[in-house]
Amino acid sequence: MHDDIPLIFLGSLDPIALRVVDSLARRTEAITGIVATGIDLSAKRLQILKQAVPSLSRVALLVNPKTKSTTDNDIREYGEAAKLLSVSTRPFEIGEYDEVAAAFSRITEWQGDGVILSQTPLFALIREELAHAALSSHLPMMAYSDTFVSSGALASYGSSLRELFLGGGALVKRVLNGERAGDIPVLQPTKFELVVNMTTADTLGLTFSPPFLASVDRVIE
Repeated sequence: MHDDIPLIFLGSLDPIALRVVDSLARRTEAITGIVATGIDLSAKRLQILKQAVPSLSRVALLVNPKTKSTTDNDIREYGEAAKLLSVSTRPFEIGEYDEVAAAFSRITEWQGDGVILSQTPLFALIREELAHAALSSHLPMMAYSDTFVSSGALASYGSSLRELFLGGGALVKRVLNGERAGDIPVLQPTKFELVVNMTTADTLGLTFSPPFLASVDRVIE
């Protein structure tokens, strides 16, 4: 890549670990962008799922074995959060589209009563299949993006996609106005949303407490 050609990325999980950039501040390369979450939200997502389903005790963590750094981090972070909430977690691997049914079969055999998704591009591509499998298995599923909730997942907690794309547009404008991309700090999201699918909640027979409903930012019917 020529150093003078600007590059702006959107939604990278960890641009430093992925070696997209060597710093979130100033860089020698003409690269900038916005990271997907900015902070690790594992504990928060598990806490929210526990609040939504107080009887939760065995949570399956769906991971992609092909994204090892993300998978290893999520297994560690969710494991630590589970101890504080008196919940058991166990990773289940899905590395291809056709592995969804088998993974949920193993979750059922384990007697899991909830599902959380690791943040990986593969799952975004097969979100319809994941949401359908969770509903068919009568499992509340917590995701990292509201696109999963629109597909039938129970809930999501993550950065606002609207903020992500508006921020990306603002970065493009700054570069077009003459700023060097490498001199613009990589942005981290500041707004996070809890989105809930009430139709899915009804299908699962869930009734949310008033405090939980008060914490919801957006409802999808």
